Amino acid sequence: MFVSAIFLNLSAYAATDSDIDKMTTYSVVLGRGVACGLDIKDAMEKVGKWVDIHFSPGSDDQKIYLPVFMEGVKYHAQQQKNGNSPDDCTKVRQIFAGFPWPNEMSPKDQNSKKNNLKESSVAKDEVAICREPKSQTDINLCSQNEYKAEEARINAVYNQYRDRLNSFEKQKIKEVQLAWIKFRDLSCGFEASATEGGSMQASLISQCMTEQTSVRRKQLEKMMQCSHRVVPGCE
Repeated sequence: MFVSAIFLNLSAYAATDSDIDKMTTYSVVLGRGVACGLDIKDAMEKVGKWVDIHFSPGSDDQKIYLPVFMEGVKYHAQQQKNGNSPDDCTKVRQIFAGFPWPNEMSPKDQNSKKNNLKESSVAKDEVAICREPKSQTDINLCSQNEYKAEEARINAVYNQYRDRLNSFEKQKIKEVQLAWIKFRDLSCGFEASATEGGSMQASLISQCMTEQTSVRRKQLEKMMQCSHRVVPGCE
């Protein structure tokens, strides 16, 4: 009964894909804002409160995803500074000024604003889900960014899980993970081989790698819970 109670408590704070996608979007806009010299204090406070609601303080979710979020802000700031962002600072200021930060609008207004943002380069270039790609180039870019987002998630989970293991187990899980990466890459390359040299090949590989990486991440998350004997069926 005690074990079940712990498991249910952890489940109550499990991050959803929607929450993770929102966090990804916030890191993009905040990072670009930093690079363009904008005052992000108020926005960061709002995001911080939102994070505490959706990623409970002290929970595994917050320990896993908060560092990923902070690294994302730094990464997108550097990308903006290096000229690798699709938007100049004038556009970034416009996006930042009208951005629907959490708790700033009613749910209806937030949904309306999100629909408008789907057309922006932020949604096309950086956000994990691109709902309305206009070309194969867009599809390739969105698929690649979905994979990068999932890769960041699995790396965070893997590193936290590995930190809990002893030296022997750390070496073993490293060997397992490297073998899995090799299998995933070869498997996805084979699945996309029918389009070898074509414009669709890159997106098919990225989509396959995203799917397989997501499955592996969930396996690692369960293994991490099992190591603390909170998942039914763990020995």
